Amino acid sequence: VTGSGLGATLGVGNGGNLVITANGTDYTVALADADDISTIVTKINAVTGAGGANVVTASDDGSGQLQLDAVNADVDFSIKA
Repeated sequence: VTGSGLGATLGVGNGGNLVITANGTDYTVALADADDISTIVTKINAVTGAGGANVVTASDDGSGQLQLDAVNADVDFSIKA
């Protein structure tokens, strides 16, 4: 995310797919240039969080940075951007 704090966006040319692999399954999240941290968190949670597969949850760490957490200790995950 470009800039600091909430409201900053990915920026022109920085959109694309974020692939989160959890327990051997790829989950693709499409991100747009204009997405801010709130939108990114919502999109990830719709795919991998409680709104989707319920394996990885996304949140803002309180400083506008993306934080990803496994929903339990049995989930192994990695990220491909």
